[in-house]
Amino acid sequence: MYTVKETIVVEGTYDKIKLSGFIDSLIFTTNGFAVFKNKNAQKSLRTLAESTGIVILTDSDSAGIKIRNFVKQLTQSGRVLHAYIPEI
Repeated sequence: MYTVKETIVVEGTYDKIKLSGFIDSLIFTTNGFAVFKNKNAQKSLRTLAESTGIVILTDSDSAGIKIRNFVKQLTQSGRVLHAYIPEI
């Protein structure tokens, strides 16, 4: 099990389930594009970016890129790292 001090931000529940099998960290799901309208989720992401830092881990498809860019803009005042899942 790998311990990561930052919060991992993923797109969906399936991503969270897979990661939780080998990463010991808080894993936050955006529920896809739902994060665009969910003000509570947006506030949580800002808080997490400022307190623990976040690692955005999304697919390399157009949806993943849109979500990544939205979260990056939303959390500008916090610590944000990017991890990519390559498109195969």
